[in-house]
Amino acid sequence: MVGKELTSKKKRNKLAIKICAAAVCAALLIALAVVLIADSKSRLSVFRKTVFTPRECSFEFRSDARLYDLFDLTNGKVISEDEPLDTRSLGTFSAEVVYRNPLGIIRKKTVSYTVVDTVPPVMMCPKTVTMTQGSDYDLAMSIFSADNCDPNPGRKIEGSYDINTVGKYPVRLVVTDASGNVTKSDFTISVIPKQDSSSSSSSPAPYYYFDDFVRDYASDGLLFGIDVSTWQGDIDWYAVKRSGVSFAMMRIGYQAGWGGESKTDGWFDSNINEAAEAGMEHLGVYFYSYALTEEEASSQARWVIDKLGGVPLDLGIAFDWESFSGFPSRGKSLADMNDIARAFLSEVERAGYKGIMYGSLNYLNTVWDLNEYDTWLAHYAKQTSYGKKFRMWQQSSTGNVPGIDGYCDLDILYVK
Repeated sequence: MVGKELTSKKKRNKLAIKICAAAVCAALLIALAVVLIADSKSRLSVFRKTVFTPRECSFEFRSDARLYDLFDLTNGKVISEDEPLDTRSLGTFSAEVVYRNPLGIIRKKTVSYTVVDTVPPVMMCPKTVTMTQGSDYDLAMSIFSADNCDPNPGRKIEGSYDINTVGKYPVRLVVTDASGNVTKSDFTISVIPKQDSSSSSSSPAPYYYFDDFVRDYASDGLLFGIDVSTWQGDIDWYAVKRSGVSFAMMRIGYQAGWGGESKTDGWFDSNINEAAEAGMEHLGVYFYSYALTEEEASSQARWVIDKLGGVPLDLGIAFDWESFSGFPSRGKSLADMNDIARAFLSEVERAGYKGIMYGSLNYLNTVWDLNEYDTWLAHYAKQTSYGKKFRMWQQSSTGNVPGIDGYCDLDILYVK
């Protein structure tokens, strides 16, 4: 009985070995088949046609677009880099694509794309515009309006009014750019009688005391400071420092009107020296500009850098362009204005300083698009509605600070 059991066990073991061997063989055959099929496909791909298919592409003016957006490639390898496309001008443009087919043959194709503008002009049209009887200025050119790429969009007033007759006239401002995009705004012209200017008077705004300012906005991560110019006169910086002021932005200079030269602020030299002596830890400067070209702005930045002579500024150098009264007559697009500001800011950053863009709420929302730089927001309100990031907030122009006679701008610095 024992012998029979051993014989039966040996038979079972042999059968199991045969089954395992068969399974291994089957697995090897399957793997071999997969390799052969893949190799066959690889070999066959050499004989397949390479298909280059251009795409019909249009991109918005100054939008981000890249070379690979312009085509599809099947059964080949692109050699060209996926470089950004130039979208700084309207029109149709071409670009070259270099690729290699599976046989190693290099091919070149030319593809085209179109840059368009579908963005309507912007404007800041008040609900009521008051004009003195007999005024002779061009109302359509006095209200702020601008286009993203057209430096001279069409501007006209629809509706009738008589500037020589006192009354209220409902009209409409229509701004049309070269691409046919239109923006309209209804408003009322209020023609008032001529008045003796000597009879008009207004009460001065009440002071916003620095201690109240700090109390109203005290929070972690905030510093409280001021910005000053020649209008503040002779400043007692030791008194300013004792009052709790942590930082100061001071005007280093200004452009003497349209096309004018750069001039030093009358009190800058004493301000920068005395503020440092008083122990003011955080300092920055700003330049008031009328620049209408990139070259002009770059030259002003170099002037500022030379004037500083290497003085360190942890808050950096701000570009202050705010002469928007009569802006339509300047013949500049929004893209032009941002290029001008960028020319100034990039120049100061090349010199090792931090570049800052200064602007009021409306113009930061409407004109300036310089997110790569710090923002200094001017918005005189208890809480700001500005939706983007900003480094500093000029919260008030009626501040009162010990050591300074009269009004002074009050600012908040958001510590990074």
